[in-house]
Amino acid sequence: MYFQDNPAFPSSQIYAQEGDIALATSPAGAVPISRLLVTENGNVGIGITSPSNKLSVLGNADISGNVGIGTTNPTAKLEVVDISFGIGVKGQSTSFFGTGVEGQSTSGSGVVGRTNNSSEPGVRAVSANQSEDNLGLHVVGRAFIAGVVDLGGLIPAGTYRLQIPNIAAASGRGLANRWDTYSSRRWKTNIQTIQGALEKVERLRGVSFDWKENGGHDIGLIAEEVGEVVPEVVGYEENGKDARSLDYARLTAVLIEAVKDQKKIIEELKKKTSEIDELKAEVEGLKAKLSGGQLVSVPVSGVHDEP
Repeated sequence: MYFQDNPAFPSSQIYAQEGDIALATSPAGAVPISRLLVTENGNVGIGITSPSNKLSVLGNADISGNVGIGTTNPTAKLEVVDISFGIGVKGQSTSFFGTGVEGQSTSGSGVVGRTNNSSEPGVRAVSANQSEDNLGLHVVGRAFIAGVVDLGGLIPAGTYRLQIPNIAAASGRGLANRWDTYSSRRWKTNIQTIQGALEKVERLRGVSFDWKENGGHDIGLIAEEVGEVVPEVVGYEENGKDARSLDYARLTAVLIEAVKDQKKIIEELKKKTSEIDELKAEVEGLKAKLSGGQLVSVPVSGVHDEP
């Protein structure tokens, strides 16, 4: 069944054939081209003659309102809701410099991903071949993260804002030119000089060891041992008993005061040595006077010549 505006020179047609309904248009005198097609199974094609999905569009589409997929009440320009265990939005580019998903906003958020599953991310970025050597997420500019950053995805949720897996290899390390730590007196109170620092250092034990995970050789301290001496630098598991980590950088404060304590001891020893040298010089002078220029043995209590 056909409907056309001018049988001699048709520029538009509406026809139904074998269960399909199509709208075709063309310049005057040319063969009409299908622009909109509704197939017998309910698929809709715009600019395409064999739509394989509920909506297949060839070319660009301009939509001024909101579009909802999986929801009848979209609150964004594009809102996709998936109630199964699938993926709400998936973007993929086969071009080396292509972009799978791009969102832009002049005031709000360009792309927002949410999940009701506590074990799944709101937004997932997967690199080519799921390889750690390929780029999975590229951020130009500042990135604001309100929650915990878990690098590696192997650590249960904890209290640390930034977590790297406990791997005795490069994948368990961080590299930076410099790491600054907040330390202004503006944020501190009850400031006191560390007492007994040298004694604390004497109780610490530097060790060499092999990591159980891969046998990698390393040196350091034992967190449990340090916790008995300087508990302020040791991190513990949630039970508060099992040691987990050690802040080596904060041990610098103890080492600085230990060096000062050791310097005081050295200065006292130097002073005593100087006094002993002065006494020896006086004794030598007395010997010379008593012997008329020839040395004689004159015992002095507490001072003995070297054999």
